[in-house]
Amino acid sequence: MAPHLGNRGGENTAWLGDYKGIPMLYARRDGLCIALACSVPWKKRSVGYVGKSDGWRDLNRHKKMTWEYERAENGNVALTAEIDLTQVGQDVVLALGFGRNDTEAGHRALASITDGFEEVKNLYAKEWHDWQESLISLDSPEDRVGELYRIRAAVLRMHESKRFPVAMIASLSIPWGYSKGDDDIGGYHLVWPRDLVESSGGLIALGAEAMASRVLKYLLVTQEYDGHWSQNMWLEGIPYWEGIQLDQVALPILLIELCRCHKARLSRHR
Repeated sequence: MAPHLGNRGGENTAWLGDYKGIPMLYARRDGLCIALACSVPWKKRSVGYVGKSDGWRDLNRHKKMTWEYERAENGNVALTAEIDLTQVGQDVVLALGFGRNDTEAGHRALASITDGFEEVKNLYAKEWHDWQESLISLDSPEDRVGELYRIRAAVLRMHESKRFPVAMIASLSIPWGYSKGDDDIGGYHLVWPRDLVESSGGLIALGAEAMASRVLKYLLVTQEYDGHWSQNMWLEGIPYWEGIQLDQVALPILLIELCRCHKARLSRHR
């Protein structure tokens, strides 16, 4: 596991620990924490610095896991573990928990393992099926149009934030990590009002008018005092680039008319 908490690969701290006696691997940065747990015992665990003492370097050099470091403080860190295969039945479940501290992250990781993979998978799939069923259907046994339509609808929805519903980043096409350094945090993983409006047009075409109307509410909340929208911004509305472009100001206004034409009214309820 290579944590990049808070959009940064540097300044992360990793360590070995446990939650209620269950061994886990932890990492944290700036009030964010993750915990990695396994449904069967670990055979070995280690944390280290990328390029110096990380698990990949250990395996590449020794062809097996030999290092078992307990803590890597404030750096670009990596977490490595070996599963005890003698304890394995048919399945092994790995769970990654997130939290504001290590206790919360450990709790969520262990709770996920306790729930079981099948239950979590079925609930996840059901929510996606329910949403797809609410859309306009293009399904046809004669061609793949319906299948491609469903895939593209899912890709569009995947850009939505879980913390700020209907706040959709512009694109998942610019990666983090190895391809973008810590000092290059801009890009399309921000909310661009113009792209958000274009995504909303897609939602209306899908038949998800209610979701598009909630985008309007998000835009109303993030509109600046003088009436314009930021060129791009973080999910909570903090501007990133300060430029002014016609499309970032005009397209939200056009979305109001588009929603009106399709009777996608502003709703008080989700």
